[in-house]
Amino acid sequence: MTYEKALKDFEKISHVTYFEPIEHTEIQDLCYLCLHELDLVAEGEFWHPIALRRKLLAFCKKWGYYAEEAQREFDIGKNARKCDAYSD
Repeated sequence: MTYEKALKDFEKISHVTYFEPIEHTEIQDLCYLCLHELDLVAEGEFWHPIALRRKLLAFCKKWGYYAEEAQREFDIGKNARKCDAYSD
C-alpha cells in the first residue's frame, strides 16, 4: 500500500495532531503520530473521545506500524475521562 493511500486515511483523523507533510513522509510517521495521541490519553495529558481513539488504533493496525504499542496505549487509556486530563 502506498503512502498516498495512507495519507488519505490519515487526513480523516489528522485534525487531532500536529502534521507537517514535509516532515512526515512515510506511513510509519503517520502511525507514530496516531500512537503519540493514544499515549497522551493514556498518560492523562490530553483527552480524545473513545470513537477517535478507536480510529487512531485502527489506523496503526491497518497500516502495520506500532500496532502492538497502540493497542497497549489504547487499553491503558480506555477508561480515560475528560475531567481527569490536563487539557482537552
